Amino acid sequence: MKQLEQLTAKFSELRQKAQPYVEKANHGYQKAQAIWKKAKPWVWASRKILLAIPVLWLMLYFARLNWNVLPDPVGLNLQTTGEYAQYISKELAVYGPMGVTGGCLAMMFLSRKTVYPWMICMFSMLLPLLILVTNIFPS
Repeated sequence: MKQLEQLTAKFSELRQKAQPYVEKANHGYQKAQAIWKKAKPWVWASRKILLAIPVLWLMLYFARLNWNVLPDPVGLNLQTTGEYAQYISKELAVYGPMGVTGGCLAMMFLSRKTVYPWMICMFSMLLPLLILVTNIFPS
């Protein structure tokens, strides 16, 4: 019984020492919660723009990368013989995936839902990468 009383006394002493730190942490949490309450409507209202920024950046980055790296006749559908089944122009290989991604972004802005079209935009980012990889490493 005496050990339990000693343990309870030590615990209450530790609690009193930690009380100012707990109050500071609670005050910081309340302040962060108040800031989030004010920022949440703004973030919710501009969620489509905030999600479109990285997609636009990646779209322009991949277009610039493909423009600098791809050969002028870009080959598609690599056959087992090592030849491409179809050749397209460099402009189409660069601007085509940009058009697909732009269409997906337009679909995102016109849709009531945001995340599903945004995911489609992110998957459309694979098009320029696939074109680039199949022309740099054909075999």
